[in-house]
Amino acid sequence: MTSAVQFLIDQPQKVDPFINGVKYPVSYWTEKGGRPYQEDRHEELKGSGASDSSLYGVFDGHGGHRAAQYCKDYLLKCIAGDAEFEANPAKALFRSFFK
Repeated sequence: MTSAVQFLIDQPQKVDPFINGVKYPVSYWTEKGGRPYQEDRHEELKGSGASDSSLYGVFDGHGGHRAAQYCKDYLLKCIAGDAEFEANPAKALFRSFFK
């Protein structure tokens, strides 16, 4: 592969390295296991605090995509939206899991 590619339901998707106006200097590897589809999800989000802050989430499907998709859709937004995020990101993470 010459570009970063993720596989969702066997369809290659190009990954935009400038999501939310931030260059994400990361890479990842995905490899299809025994199932004929990909259950894992990932999400990137620009942080609301410092101009160079970012949140990254990698969610493992473990036998189904629904929980991983739910986390992709809501968890990082919940963390970034927590009142404690800028002052205490660990507390924001802890509280977001309970929400």
